[in-house]
Amino acid sequence: MRPAGASRHPGQHRRPLLDLAPDTLLHVKERLPRLPHLPRPFRLEGGRRVHPPAEPLRHHREAPDRPIILLAGGTGFAPIKALVEHAIGAGITRPMTLYWGSRDPAGLYMAALAAQWAATLPWFKFVPVVSDKSPEDGWDGRTGLVHAAVMADLPDLSAYQVYACGAPPMIDTARSEFASHCGLPEDQFFADAFSYALDAQP
Repeated sequence: MRPAGASRHPGQHRRPLLDLAPDTLLHVKERLPRLPHLPRPFRLEGGRRVHPPAEPLRHHREAPDRPIILLAGGTGFAPIKALVEHAIGAGITRPMTLYWGSRDPAGLYMAALAAQWAATLPWFKFVPVVSDKSPEDGWDGRTGLVHAAVMADLPDLSAYQVYACGAPPMIDTARSEFASHCGLPEDQFFADAFSYALDAQP
């Protein structure tokens, strides 16, 4: 797994959002059979492996007066989790709101942790969003696309920074629509959009 450089502006593509501590837990989602062109994203058979970004998180030192929107899609929560934990450990108290989107509630696999942060950290808020709920889910929270939830809540993003992690289509759409509809400066959008690749070596 590696950041897709095409989804970043110049000067941003070498600054991924993942801070890998020695005990880091990587959150990996198995691809469904209907996507046979994508390899399995972790090493099992055939030499397939996860490729995490190699450089640590660096964005907190930039524009300290701007509140932060954290945008996560599915397992994109993993580097966002690292960012929040970095902020907690470093004593950073910039206002942060996490919007975490998933197709179903089960995909919000650490929602209890995010809710705990929201309950104990005065500078942190959590908004879970489900795009394809079913009656069996019993979901009574926000629905729709996660980036659309941000735009509904914050139609003016001109004073914000956004840190996003997830599938390239989500990243690209959020970047475009946050800038065109909500006034987010292009240089205040930072992202990791993950793609998958096979190792050359088993």
